[in-house]
Amino acid sequence: MNPPLSDFLAARLAFPGLVAWSLRLPDKTLDHHCQTKWITATKLDEVLARMLETVDMLIRDKLAPVRLNWIFEGMRLHLALRRDGTCLAILVQPAPQMSGANVERAMEEFLQMSAG
Repeated sequence: MNPPLSDFLAARLAFPGLVAWSLRLPDKTLDHHCQTKWITATKLDEVLARMLETVDMLIRDKLAPVRLNWIFEGMRLHLALRRDGTCLAILVQPAPQMSGANVERAMEEFLQMSAG
């Protein structure tokens, strides 16, 4: 993983309410971090795989998703897709201390990063 992307993950993905994040690079390499014990790295990889299946279906239907969001009873899933094939999933708790601004800022910055 390139240093700017590593720096971004360390700086932007450490905020209250974060459950986990998962990153898939264009070569299909995965990286992830879980903040809680109730979601494992394996489960996180499975969640990202299912989310990306939905993305593939949307692309086949001639749609071009950039950001997708799912809301569940116990968490919210946010997915950002860059043109270079890198994608980032952020899972957060729908809790009072959770600021949506943190997720929005992280997703927008991720989308604006160059591929290098």
